[in-house]
Amino acid sequence: MPCLYGLMFVALLTVTYNLIDLGFNLIELWLPDPLYSERGFGNLGAMRWSIAVLVVALPVFLWLDRRAARALSDDPGQRRAPLRQKFGAMTLFLSVLALLGAAVAVVYAGLTGVVTTQFLAKVALVVLLALLVIAWFRDFLAEP
Repeated sequence: MPCLYGLMFVALLTVTYNLIDLGFNLIELWLPDPLYSERGFGNLGAMRWSIAVLVVALPVFLWLDRRAARALSDDPGQRRAPLRQKFGAMTLFLSVLALLGAAVAVVYAGLTGVVTTQFLAKVALVVLLALLVIAWFRDFLAEP
């Protein structure tokens, strides 16, 4: 079981990082920054890489999550497993840090006066993904 949670954590980090990277590139393509005069086609190489990683990592994460859920239904005592608790706590901790970072970025952008549609879309993407991760893993810390 330790390998399962470790791989699941790495797969989750991989998926979220590449979703953010792909999302940022798409946002830059769809909502060009008015302060940056050059309009291009985004970073197509980075977008291809993120898509390739997601095609592999997302099914792996979903499969691992399903295996963990199945193992938990077979043995409900695993809910108290220290590694599961650490995995859930670390995941929620990193998600809350992402939310706090987004809040700081919004305040800073507001103070400097550079709040653009592109910036707000990027912040919204980070907040949405952090909230999705929190919702997905909230039961990892639930008491049996």
